[in-house]
Order: sequence, then C-alpha cells, then structure tokens
Amino acid sequence: MLHTMLDVETLSLNNDGLIFAIGAVKFTKDKVLDRFLVGIDPADAQRYGGHIDAGTVMWWFDPERDEARKQMFELPKVDLASALYGFVDWCSQPIALDTPTDEVPFEPLPLGSLWGNGAGFDNVLLKSAYRMADIDLSEVFSYRQHECYRTMRNRFPDVEFERVGTFHNPADDAESQARHLMAICQKHGIE
Repeated sequence: MLHTMLDVETLSLNNDGLIFAIGAVKFTKDKVLDRFLVGIDPADAQRYGGHIDAGTVMWWFDPERDEARKQMFELPKVDLASALYGFVDWCSQPIALDTPTDEVPFEPLPLGSLWGNGAGFDNVLLKSAYRMADIDLSEVFSYRQHECYRTMRNRFPDVEFERVGTFHNPADDAESQARHLMAICQKHGIE
C-alpha cells in the first residue's frame, strides 16, 4: 500500500488559512519513495480567500526559523490552482516497488491514506484550499482516506522522532513524519 504524508506551511492557523508551501512524501510501511515540494504565491492564494493571521506571520520571523524562512523565500512560487493541480497529478502518478521486466510487469501500488499532522490541520487546510480554488481533491483521496499522524505520535511516545532536513521545510517535515510513523508501526506491529 502506498501512503502519502502531507505537510503545509501557512500564514494562518484558521481552517481557511493561506497555504504558501505544500510538501509531501509517498511511502510504504518501510520505505520513502518520492518527495513533492511546491511554493505558492501568497498574493494569489489570498485572492482565493486564504486567511492571513498577524500572529502566524510574526511566528515566521522568529530567528529560530531563519533557515526554513530562507528556503521558503527561495522556493519558486506558482499560483494556487497550479500548485493544487500539481499535487493531484503527483499523487496520481503510479509507483511500483520493483523495476518492470519482461518477467515482472509494472504493477503500481494501490493508493492508501493521506496523512497529515493533526486531525484539524494539514488535511483540513489542504481541503479548504481545494474548495476555495473549486478543484475536487476527492478524485484522488476520499474523506475515508484522511488519517492523523499526530494521533499516532501522541499514542506512542516511546518511539523517538528523528528530524530529516530543515524544520518547517514542508517536504522535510513530511519525510520526518513518515519515517516516524513507519518506526511506530514497525515497533508496535501495526499494519
């Protein structure tokens, strides 16, 4: 089964918060297979109704987030609709664990869950952005496929979290979260 771990960077904590970067990884129970990262033009996202909160904007100016902020500013930006369609396209691309040969044909892994860090955050903000842009995310992920990584993290605090890359780079955060979820599942025998 192929799962997707999502992480978004925003300028608000509201459900309709402005998303300015989407990061994700595709993973199986024991391997990260692909990464996705796209920057979104905040002015375009605001045009669709993305909410901006001064407290969240100021949070980004904390020196602790200098490297992540630098990476986000250097990330090429696209309009919101292009970013959202790009994410759907990336999610829809089939992946196989084995290289196809004459004896072993290409067999894509079935698409599993879309995991986010918080039952009320990443997935909710992404769905809200799709709704604002009038794009249907359910073609790729139905409401039944949305999962909460934070719940798993909180239920199994005995499994150490190891960071990959830069904190608050959404692709790095998504990979860190996916690797942690894999470790939780492996340690506790969860399929």
